[in-house]
Amino acid sequence: VEVEWPDGRRAFGTTTFTANSTNQIWIDDALPGGATTAADGGDTWNWVSSNPAPYSGKLAFQSSVQTGEHDVSFMGANDQNDSSVGAVGPMQVSTGDTLYAWVYLNPASPPTELMLCWYDGSSYEHRAYWGANQITWGTSNSAGRYHAGALPAAGKWVEISVPASAVGLPGLSVSGMTFAAYGGQVTWDRIGRTNPATP
Repeated sequence: VEVEWPDGRRAFGTTTFTANSTNQIWIDDALPGGATTAADGGDTWNWVSSNPAPYSGKLAFQSSVQTGEHDVSFMGANDQNDSSVGAVGPMQVSTGDTLYAWVYLNPASPPTELMLCWYDGSSYEHRAYWGANQITWGTSNSAGRYHAGALPAAGKWVEISVPASAVGLPGLSVSGMTFAAYGGQVTWDRIGRTNPATP
């Protein structure tokens, strides 16, 4: 912040704050500060800069090629101020938000299902899936397992999205996520929230 008086004197102020933006990019090139990672189903956290080239920034994260359910996850995003990591702190979700992620399905080995799960600090019962209903976490037709549509096309970057209200997140703070697939290989990039109605 800069203030200038009529006589030319100036004052400057700076602090760390979260702007009320219409588009909050929460994950791009790195996980949020404080995140601790895990993986399951034979998967691992693998950050890549090519094959495919990232949709945004310099890195995306890519699953291994697997059969059955496989996933990577993180928890513990906090308010530490560390410029070496991605966005700082939890993602605050508001009424009217849409949650999104950019995905690239390997055309030689596409999954049959994608699932995104959001952790609110006490529960993972906020899930959306695309494609077949093969990952059985949560209850079908609920915020814990919401069918958000068909699988995106393989071989190119596609944005998948879901209304935050469909997965029960408005008013909550997200401090972790799981990125799951059934079979195949998927690359993930730029994850966040958007709200066109935000001033």
